[in-house]
Amino acid sequence: MSINAIAPKVPPGRNSLGAAPWLLVCWMLLLPRAAIAQSVFVDEFSRPDGPVGNGWSSTAGDIGAPLEIRSGALTAAVTGSTAGVYRAVDQSGAVTVSGTTSQMNGFGGLPYRYVAEFLVGSDGTLASGYGVRIYRGDVNYPSEVQLMLNGAVVAQQASSLQFGPFVDFTITYGTDGSVSGSVSAAGSSSSFSFAPRGGTPSGANFAMSLEAGGGPVYPTIDNLRIATGSGGGVLGAPANPDPPNG
Repeated sequence: MSINAIAPKVPPGRNSLGAAPWLLVCWMLLLPRAAIAQSVFVDEFSRPDGPVGNGWSSTAGDIGAPLEIRSGALTAAVTGSTAGVYRAVDQSGAVTVSGTTSQMNGFGGLPYRYVAEFLVGSDGTLASGYGVRIYRGDVNYPSEVQLMLNGAVVAQQASSLQFGPFVDFTITYGTDGSVSGSVSAAGSSSSFSFAPRGGTPSGANFAMSLEAGGGPVYPTIDNLRIATGSGGGVLGAPANPDPPNG
């Protein structure tokens, strides 16, 4: 069907520009879903030290102190704590999350321990949801990406990248339950992919959590981007990105 076939006729004597809004609406209706603009939420956590704010809520059931802003990053800054934050996101299409997470000290002060979770379908309680845990016991253990479902490890893949001080991550959650992405640092990267699965949680929130070791180095999350919508959730060039939120 052509656009002209469904555009309204312009009454005699009326400027043809009067039909432009109708033509635009018709053109948008004929666009494939993938061409519709995404929504991109950005949080750089560049706020004063203290509560997280900016629309985030602390997960129920946190162990020890809640996450907070420290030195411009989301931080688990109290020894022995495990805590998270969450916010509602549109999960009608794919969701892509990217950012940077950093190490903490493990047992005996050993470096390069990671326990950072990024979950969709959360109901707002700690560990609820479905998604990825970036994990390394400490410098003496291999790095891996774990697939989490309501606090349980349901699959895992070894990472060819051994996590050091910082890890950049990109994770895409498909509507079919598939999860894929990559972890990278210092010019090296490792990809991961988990097959579609049913029975995933249907909570309305995206959540993330951190475990804090014994210090003095505490884990962080920074430079977070969440892309949602029917455009496939691919970061990089959204049609109408939201400005950074903090």
